[in-house]
Amino acid sequence: MRRRTRSVKRSLVGVLGLGMLCAVVSWTGPARAAPAPTIFGFGDAGNFGSMGGTPLNQPMVGLASTPSGHGYWLAARDGGVFAFGDAGFFGSMGGTAINQPVVGIARTPTGHGYWLAASDGGVFAFGDAAFFGSMGSTPLNQPVVGVASTPTGHGYWLAARDGGLFAFGDAGFFGSMGAVPLNQPVVGMASTPSGHGYWMTASDGGVFSFGDGAFLGSMGATRLNQPVVGMASTPSGHGYWLVARDGGLFSFGNAGFFGSMGSAPQAQPVVGIASTPSGNGYWMATLGQLAGPGDVAPIVPSPLPGEGHWSPVVSVWGSPVLYTTFLQSSQGASPTAVAWLNDQILRVALYAGTDQPPGSWTNSAQVPGPLVQQLVAGFNSGFRLDASQGGWFADHRAAVPLRNGAASLVIFADGSATVGQWGRDVGLTPYVVAVRQNLNLLIDNGQISPTVSDVFGSWGATLGNTRTPWRAGLGIDRTGHLLYAGGPGLDPAALARVLVAAGAVRAMELDINPQWVLFISYQNGTPTKLLPQMAFPADHYFTANERDFIAVFSR
Repeated sequence: MRRRTRSVKRSLVGVLGLGMLCAVVSWTGPARAAPAPTIFGFGDAGNFGSMGGTPLNQPMVGLASTPSGHGYWLAARDGGVFAFGDAGFFGSMGGTAINQPVVGIARTPTGHGYWLAASDGGVFAFGDAAFFGSMGSTPLNQPVVGVASTPTGHGYWLAARDGGLFAFGDAGFFGSMGAVPLNQPVVGMASTPSGHGYWMTASDGGVFSFGDGAFLGSMGATRLNQPVVGMASTPSGHGYWLVARDGGLFSFGNAGFFGSMGSAPQAQPVVGIASTPSGNGYWMATLGQLAGPGDVAPIVPSPLPGEGHWSPVVSVWGSPVLYTTFLQSSQGASPTAVAWLNDQILRVALYAGTDQPPGSWTNSAQVPGPLVQQLVAGFNSGFRLDASQGGWFADHRAAVPLRNGAASLVIFADGSATVGQWGRDVGLTPYVVAVRQNLNLLIDNGQISPTVSDVFGSWGATLGNTRTPWRAGLGIDRTGHLLYAGGPGLDPAALARVLVAAGAVRAMELDINPQWVLFISYQNGTPTKLLPQMAFPADHYFTANERDFIAVFSR
């Protein structure tokens, strides 16, 4: 084994077969330098272009090389595909709504087609890639993390986070880690040239071999600064590479070391690796530069200076992930603060309070010290559960039963989140790890609920029976990013107007009244309140909380 790295610390996903690799990433780290190219080549791996400084709505998750080695494809989380060099474009899922995000790409032996795999096991085939089946309609214990094709192109494997393995077409099943407790989740896979075996790697660098895939070493017993995120095998099948999030490279067997990115700070985390056909080089792909929100047209005819302009507040790996602005709901009204969160590259978590809900929960009361440096935001949840008209779910159980039709914040296994109507937009699947319900949707399909005029009947009791207390709301925009809005002097209609103006297509009311509306952002652990007059101190989520709340972390 040859080690050249600074190494890694969290989780990811990658899959490669015959020089075809796909990966999915999560990361944590401080703000860094300006964005770099999305592809780096080492050895005989040529540079055929990249997304470079092009702002992306969704991060890159996968990489596959052409049979000639003179081109490659990049795949994004929304199923978008970008082709470079002699890689042909045969279609994508970029403009199509998909149930779960894409996690990997694998190409056919001819290079005239490719498959995309989603985390629910859905498979999408393009060009001469035939569809041989999927896990899309089957509940899974853990999400799929990658895809690899057989040498004939007449089959493929899907690998899951728990090491489960699903084979389709002429892909043989040679074993899995699905029934074995793992120290860390599986993040990548590579197949042997014969198609009669494969390897899996975990985020700690552990390697598991099956069929004619020989065990040639691992990083499983070595402490890494950052996690392994992907794996590629040599053309002979007598070696493999592991790549870490910071671009550190670990080589085993006859896999040569041709350079790495581990010795220099990176502007973006690495998400995968693919080898050249000769085995004398490899490419590393990075997340890509992520686009922020477009400025908002103010609601009022005479806006305040800066109204509707998004300002980056928190960055991770050099990419802003939290932006804020403010809007007046009507001329002269107190400004309502708005935050935009790229939760698709962050991790959302639901925390129980000491009193609300009752019971013992994994995430409880406060953000623990070891996670403070990863904290991006914390904000208030909904009403007390006896007034929320909805349920609360975490740790595979419901503190209060979930209600069909309720407005719901739903958090998935990959840390992303959405807002929708329970039983229509969202439901309880194996990928759902937490649900917080509150009332009914305030905004649905970009339209404000007709019940907003029923201030006291539909939208909660207020202190002093005022129509316009402090209120908060949470929604998603058309690209799935989270939008939080909160401030004083808001009736339900005013809160909804602000969220719609900011781009929300679905939204729910959260808590109301002055004491409970709170949003705090964190850059490198330093807290800042979204509005200075919010009631609790900025370190509120570092101390025990009576009520439940939402925390957002870098991955």
